[in-house]
Order: sequence, then C-alpha cells, then structure tokens
Amino acid sequence: MKTLKKYWIHLFNMLLAVFVFLLIWYIAKVYPFGPKTFGTSDGLAQFKPMIYDVIAKLKLGTLGTYSFNNGLGNPVIFNILYYVSSPLNLICLLFNSPNVMYLVVTTLKVAFTALNISIYANSKTNKKIAITIACLSYCFCGWFLIYYYYSSFVDIFMMFPLFQFGLERLFTKKKNGIYIFSLSYMIISNFYLTFPVCIYTILYFIIHEIIYLKTTKKDVLKKFLLISKATLIVFFITFFWLYMLVDSYKRMGLAFDTKHVNDYYLTFRGLIGSLFYGQETLMVYRYGEVVPNISSNTLILISIFYYFLNHKISGRERIYSLIVAFIMVNFITVTQLDFVMNFFHEIRALPYRYSFIICFYEIVLFLKNVENTDLKDKRNKREIIISLLLVTSLFIFCFNSIREMTIWNYIVSLAAITTIIFLYQKNPVINSLFIIMTIYTTVLLFTYDFSLMEIKNPEEITNNYITNDLKYREYISPLYCYRNGAKNLSLTENCNMFFNGKVIDLLTSMTYNEAIYDLKKMGESTFENTSIFTHEKENVVLNMIYNLNNKYYLEKIFGVNEDILNVKLKYKDYVNSQQNTIKAMTGVENIFNKKVIPLDKNNKHNDIYYINEKYYYFDSYDLKGNKTNSLSENDSIVVKESKYNKEITYYTYNIKNIEKAYNILKQNQIEYTKYSDSKIEGKIKIDKNQLIFTSIPYDTNWEITIDGKVVKPVKIFDSLMGIKVKPGYHIIKLEYKYHFTIPIIISIASLLLYLSSIIHRKRSLL
Repeated sequence: MKTLKKYWIHLFNMLLAVFVFLLIWYIAKVYPFGPKTFGTSDGLAQFKPMIYDVIAKLKLGTLGTYSFNNGLGNPVIFNILYYVSSPLNLICLLFNSPNVMYLVVTTLKVAFTALNISIYANSKTNKKIAITIACLSYCFCGWFLIYYYYSSFVDIFMMFPLFQFGLERLFTKKKNGIYIFSLSYMIISNFYLTFPVCIYTILYFIIHEIIYLKTTKKDVLKKFLLISKATLIVFFITFFWLYMLVDSYKRMGLAFDTKHVNDYYLTFRGLIGSLFYGQETLMVYRYGEVVPNISSNTLILISIFYYFLNHKISGRERIYSLIVAFIMVNFITVTQLDFVMNFFHEIRALPYRYSFIICFYEIVLFLKNVENTDLKDKRNKREIIISLLLVTSLFIFCFNSIREMTIWNYIVSLAAITTIIFLYQKNPVINSLFIIMTIYTTVLLFTYDFSLMEIKNPEEITNNYITNDLKYREYISPLYCYRNGAKNLSLTENCNMFFNGKVIDLLTSMTYNEAIYDLKKMGESTFENTSIFTHEKENVVLNMIYNLNNKYYLEKIFGVNEDILNVKLKYKDYVNSQQNTIKAMTGVENIFNKKVIPLDKNNKHNDIYYINEKYYYFDSYDLKGNKTNSLSENDSIVVKESKYNKEITYYTYNIKNIEKAYNILKQNQIEYTKYSDSKIEGKIKIDKNQLIFTSIPYDTNWEITIDGKVVKPVKIFDSLMGIKVKPGYHIIKLEYKYHFTIPIIISIASLLLYLSSIIHRKRSLL
C-alpha cells in the first residue's frame, strides 16, 4: 500500500492520458468509435500495414530476409529496424486485426509517455496538480498532434523525458541505469530521431554542466568519463542495430541528401504563430511555416513568458534559458543546423521532427515556475497578469493566421485562466480547473479532423492491403504490387500512400537509392523527389525490363546482350536512355516515333499544343539554349517562351519495334524451379555474347551460384545485378543471406555483461 500511495500520481496520469486520448478518438469519430481512420498517409498506408505484416509473418513463421513487395525489392530487416522495431509492437502478437493492433500500440505509447513525463516532473516538484498538467501538456503537445500516427516517431517522444531524467541522474548521482536503458530503447526503436537526441546530449553537457554550473576542469573530466562509459555500454548493447543500419547504408546506397535546400519559409509571424497553432499549416500543406509546438495548452504558453518575468527565478537562470531558447530558434531557422538535426537529411514534408525537444523544454520552464511561484505574493500575481497580456498581444498579432476554432479555444482558455488566478486558493476544486482547461484545449485542437479520412467501412482501407484472417492471406484489392515472380501476387505492405495501384513504388527511405536515380534517368515521374511510381501501361520500356505485370511482362531474370554494360543513363535525356538500353539489350533501334511541329511567329509564352497522345516525351529549351527531354502524361505541351523554341519535337513509342525487342528478350527468360522473396532457383539459356540481366538491385548479400559455383555479380546501370556466364543452359540460384551472427553475439554478450555487473554490484552492497 505504501508503494501504491507513493506512486499513485503516475498511475493516475497514465490513466488520465489514455482517457483523454480515447475521448479525442470518440469525439472525432475515429475507429473503433466511428467511421474515420488514422492519418491518411504514413499511419494509414505504411506503419499500420507494416506492423501487421511483420506480426502476421511472425505468427505464420514466414518472416524472411528479403521482400519484393516494395519497389524493386529490399531487405526486410532494414524496414523492420527503420519502422517497426519498437519493443512495444510485440503486444500486437495478441491481436489479429490491423486496426486493433495499431490502436493498442498507439494507446500504449501515450500511456508510457504519460508515465515518463510524470516521473520526470515529480523529480522537479511535489505539487501533484503541476505534475498532471505537465503530463497532459507534453502528451498532447503540438508535436504529438502532428506525428501521433508515425508509430516509430512516438517511441522517441515517449522515452525522451525518461532519458532526460536518466541524464540528470547520471551527472548528479553517478547512476547510469536509466540513461543506458532509455538511450538503448530509442536506438532500437528509431535511430533516425535518436540522432538529434545525441546532439542534444552533447549540447546539454556543454551548456548546462560546464557553462551554467561552472564545473571545474576536474569535475568536467569526471562527468565526461561517466557519460562516455555509459554511452559506450549503449553502443555495445545496440551493436546489432547499429551494425545493420550501417551495413544497409553501405549496400543500399542510402546516402541522404548531400546538400540542403530549405523548402520551408519560416517567417517571424509564423514562428510566433507556432506558439498558438502547431498543426494546421503542417498537416494541411505539409510544407510548414510553423514549428510543432505547445499549441495545445494555453497555461504552458503563459508560463513560458512568465518564466522570464518571475522575480523568484535568478537573473543568471533566466539568461541561461534565453541562451537555450536562442540556440533552439537557430536550429529551426538556420538551414544548415536544421539539416544537421535531421540526420543530414533533406525533409520535404512535415519538418522539424526534432521539435519534441522544444516541447519538452517548455514543460521544464513550467515546472521551474511552479516551484518559484506563490499567488499570495502580489508581485507574482502581477507578473502572471503581465505575461497573460503579452500572450494576448502576440495572439492578436497572429490573429489573421489562426483558424476560428483556435481563436475560440484561446479566448475561452485565457478568460478561464484569468478567473482561476484571481480566485486561486489551495482548494482541490479550484486546482482541478487547471486540469480541466488543459484537457479542454487539448481535445478541441486535436479533434479538428483535417488529418483524418472518412470511409464507409473502418476496415476498408486495411482490407485493401490484406485480409484479417491469418490462414488465408489473400489480397483482395487492386492495390497489388505487380512486380512479382511465378505469377504470385504480393502485398504492397511497404508502399507509401494508398493510391499506389499497379505500380512499383520506390520510397527513398525504404529502398535502393541508385535504383531510384536510374528510374528517374529513364523518364519516370516522381513525387517531390521522394518516391517514384512506374506506370503499368505508359512507360513501356521500364514496365518490360523491370518485371511489371503487363502486356510485355518479363521475369526478373533473362538474357541480354553484353553491350548493356556500356550503357550510361543520363538525367533529362529520357529518350536516348531508353533507346540506348533497348539497343544494347537486343540490337533493336528506333523504339520511338519522332515528330516535329514547327512554330509560327504568333506563338507566345506558355502556348499550349495538343498532341492527342496520353504519354510521350518532348524536347524543350531553357533560356540559355540547353536542350532537355520533358515528360508529359496528358494531351498537351506547355512551352516556355525562348528564342530557341522554334519547333516542338515529341516522341511516342514505336510499338512495332517495341514488340520486336520484347520477342527477343522473352526467348531467354528464367524458368523457375523455386521462387520466394529471399530465394530464387531456375534454369536459363544464354546465347553467345550475352549475360544474365536481373531487375534486382545490386546488393552484396545476394549469394549467386551458377551450376553450383559461387559467382560475383556485375553492376548494370550502377544499380542492378548482372551475371557474366558462358553460352548454354545454366542452373542459377540466388539466395539473400544476412551475415549478422557476430553483431548479435556482441549485443547479447554486452547486455549480459552489463546485467551481471549490476547484480554483482548489488550483492557487494549487501
């Protein structure tokens, strides 16, 4: 009973957070409480089906090492590590419905987020009301409003308060257990968002432990050794995850963008406005002019301003906090720093993913105010009123940019908080009004449903991917990934965006970058440089050689002329790239029909020319006279004004020659004797001056044997695997093998050694 009495506040906060979360779902009519489903992009079409697919395959014992269900194929382990490796996802083994799995996991993460922030807040104050407000404010802050359906992101958000608690405990009590556990958990769950946490740790050590506390050189060295030792232990415990990520990076070409282009125009008004609304612009337009922030709680917002006016907080402390705030603002406004915080990755939608750190810091300021405020002190009360007026002034300044619901939210909240301040007394009824206001602002902002999609049947979208019956895994929608072998239809469980029908979808974070670049060089359209979609009918050459199920279907493996090794693809030269590819493979030329349309003197800027062809390429010139191929997928061409644009040359497929090339290629296809995602066996005939072409991305983990002898592949187009062989009939085997025995041993051994050291230390204390 004593233990329960001591920790009841944490249990209460967990239950309250879950209640608020489910209340939001109920009011917003989200499944299972209504006809709406989760977010319309990553949550709906990526995280939920991916979690379900992994769990289903674990139950069936069919989880392999490679899958052709995403794009041209990729390692299963990398997708698991990147998206669904959260230990909490194992709870899904208890359920069969994808929606139930996703709802339970998300709800659990809300509960543990509440627990962790409650533990941290309790280390700063004993005031239960303040702990609960801090808990709700963090659990449902602006960052969570935006990213709640990004399952793996929420793990880092969930663990960060515990990580900070462990970091402080490491420096003050020299106990590293919580730090090691929380950092290890974050690396295992999502290495991508753990990276800014590591940068934060370095800055925290320098700014807080050295500059603010004015630690002596001797103590600095001791603390540096403490955190270095603890981090080294984390490194060895998570060695398997880190090794696999680095290995995937090397083999798959997962180099993030080498230069950063700032896609977000963050104005001063936008930055200030983000204090009031952290979700609207980001969720509607995906290219934010605001930063995910504490937009769900007016009380916290007032507290931020009050902190710098509170006479009980020392001037040195306020200056330190201003420096921290200045650094945070610079990270989100200086392009290069934002680029670093995003793991040297150019984010093209939903920016500032690391801003949960900002949200947390605002909670910290609130907790410091709580410990340094007495509303019986007239000076304190006067400072709070001034803070409230400052917030109101900024609210009016940003008024035109704020939607009506937010306006009413803040008007009611400000009025209520003002009333509470004047009526304040140490009374549970009055105190509970603070919690009620926190819940009110959270629910009102969260239930604005632009991030939700209404469907007739709550299971409809999920069923488009896979049935709920684990025994009969049939895929019942048109959302098939038609890149398959042995005529086996496969689930597109990793395809981002549910509108991906009958295509190969290559998402840059989940596949081989070189394969994406080569498809772009051959004329494929892109989705804002993050995804490539190959069309079932229009791009005949790609559909033929990349194993898409269509009129010109070819298996993944077939014989081509050796000249293919000399082909170099070029950007904005789609016609020649395709022409040269087919010529090198088969010797067939002129796969395009070419037509020239002369322009008369009346043609002006942006004139539109109707071609009556659905899919074609045309030549255009820029203002400097540089010629490029452009792709059109409709029946018109728009030409920009230029002295070089005196005629239009456009290209459509020469079907006669396409069929001639196809008939040559289909003669030497593989005949499967065994086919699975990670193992392919078959027979193939190769003619003189030919090699084996595969539309499988080059990856050194593929073990290839020809007639029982292991051979090394060659690169085709800098991205695909080819195999040099002698003419004749051959037995070919491809098996995808991971070599991670040593990394697993290192991780397990490190964990056991660490646990044994803890046990030994406790025994010695006894």
